[in-house]
Amino acid sequence: MDRSLHDEVRYNILYACAFSICCSLPYAIRFRQCVVEYIGSGRKNPNSLANAVKYATAFPVIFLSAMQIIPEGYDDGSADKSKWRRDNNLWALWCVTSAGASVSPAQLD
Repeated sequence: MDRSLHDEVRYNILYACAFSICCSLPYAIRFRQCVVEYIGSGRKNPNSLANAVKYATAFPVIFLSAMQIIPEGYDDGSADKSKWRRDNNLWALWCVTSAGASVSPAQLD
């Protein structure tokens, strides 16, 4: 593998991971708040639990989005710059998780 291509792929993977973590921080904070609120209510407030589930559905969408920019063949060293991941199963999973995250009612908060 060309050294500059290897460095570019490594940068893209690091960027995807860092970006995913930064994007998921607000959801993680709110998820934790909802779980603490649910436990603090003696597990009697189902709205807090529903909110926690709602915020948890954001994580698969964020991380699956990041996985789609990692090139195919990176692991075996045969990555080609023009051959970015076109995994239909990954795309379908992303669509399902996106739809699941989108249908959660906003009025729960």
